[in-house]
Amino acid sequence: MFFERKLFCGYSRDLKLRKDVLETLDYLKSKGHNLSLATMTDYKYCKLAIERFSLNDYLDFILAPDLIDHSKSSPKFFEYGLKKYNNNEKSYLVDDASYALKVARKANIIPIAIEDKNGREDFNMAKSLSDFAIKEIGDLRNIF
Repeated sequence: MFFERKLFCGYSRDLKLRKDVLETLDYLKSKGHNLSLATMTDYKYCKLAIERFSLNDYLDFILAPDLIDHSKSSPKFFEYGLKKYNNNEKSYLVDDASYALKVARKANIIPIAIEDKNGREDFNMAKSLSDFAIKEIGDLRNIF
């Protein structure tokens, strides 16, 4: 119960958006990119932040383990997302977790490492697994 309450408070109140997120999402959408969210967090929690930050209009869909019965550590998680888009165009994953970048590449998704501002992940490891590496989300404008 304590852990659930902590998650609820975190996603509904405490979580902060990274710098330039909304501007970058506007930019990517204006360039015609399809956007989705891949998260290890159950949907009931991540939707709290999505609604709080008004991100629904940017996202085509959300991949969460409780929605698709696979975690981000499984290629099936990303393959599910690729099937939802029903195309063979290039797909990219922006993530700070090395394991997710590695699994995404196995699913033929181009990995982009982003620095973990909380210091939980080794950025050098993430960079070594990725085609691109960025410090801030706004740096995506230099790639796309």
